[in-house]
Formats: sequence, C-alpha cells, structure tokens
Amino acid sequence: MKKIFFLLSFVLFLWTASAQTGFNYKILLADGGNTLANHNVIVKIAIKDGYGNIVYAETHNLTTDSNGIASMEIGAGTVDSGNFDQIDWSSHYDLNVRISTDGGQTYTLNETTPLRYVPYAKYAATGGDVHG
Repeated sequence: MKKIFFLLSFVLFLWTASAQTGFNYKILLADGGNTLANHNVIVKIAIKDGYGNIVYAETHNLTTDSNGIASMEIGAGTVDSGNFDQIDWSSHYDLNVRISTDGGQTYTLNETTPLRYVPYAKYAATGGDVHG
C-alpha cells in the first residue's frame, strides 16, 4: 500500500510540475510606508511587445499576506486576451502591472518594466538556437 501511495504521489508531483507553464511573480503593497496586510487586490498583467501592443493579458484576484505580499503565477490567471503558450519568447517583451485595491474601480499603480530572464528560459524550453 505504501508503494502505491508513493507512486501515486510521485505521478501527481510530476503532473503538477509539468503543468506549470507560467512564471512566479510577487508584489509588495504599501501605502505611505504602511503595508496593505490581508487586503484583497486585483492585479492586471499585460505582456507587451516592443511596439507596446498587448500580446497577452490576464487578471488575478489576490489577498495579500500579513506582510503585504501577494504571489501569483503569470500565465495562470484569468485570461483577458491572447494565449500565454503561444508567446514567441525569442522577442523582447515588457511586463505591465496594474493594481486595484478598491475592487476594480480604480487602478492606482500602472508600472511597465522589461522582461529579462524568464523569456530566455522560456525560449530555451522550446529549443531556441545558441549563437556565438
């Protein structure tokens, strides 16, 4: 019985590990130096190409922890547009993050930063060529 349980646990672990196609992302929310602990937030994620066009967008409904931190997996939210699995990671992309602390009425943060390391790992996973 222990062997069957171990085998089943191992298979479920492999299935869960292989099912993850996104990447982890954490945010720390603070207002005036005070963290927003145990607070419901809506996070809208958009991956934009080099021209500013949205390639993929999703929404996460999260609750911050006692330190004001919320974690998510980009690529596993509620899809607003695009297909995460069809992004060509060999190109340059920016990550746009918008956060609402009032149930989606207003988005107080609108920050765009370049994606750097994750796309390279995603690109390598598809067998991209190495030059040099």
